[in-house]
Amino acid sequence: MNSKKTGMRCSVQFCKSKASSMNISFFQYPKDDRLPLWIKNCNTENLAKQLLKKNSYKVCGNHFVDSMFLNSTTKNRLVFNAIPTVFNGK
Repeated sequence: MNSKKTGMRCSVQFCKSKASSMNISFFQYPKDDRLPLWIKNCNTENLAKQLLKKNSYKVCGNHFVDSMFLNSTTKNRLVFNAIPTVFNGK
């Protein structure tokens, strides 16, 4: 059975990652004390109010160093204290 993800995009400014066109994992913003740091690092201050209410925005795996993943081959699970730190902004 071949399931195709559609519509999921990375919320980081200038990131073009989409689930439908790449084999990459996407992660929800945390609901704990890391949220302000994720918002700051991802430059998504404009989404802060929405992120506090509804957590439908995602960050793609390209924004995490390898040490932030529990499994280095599939890169689909983050360590409990993962923080996005890799950005190639304009």
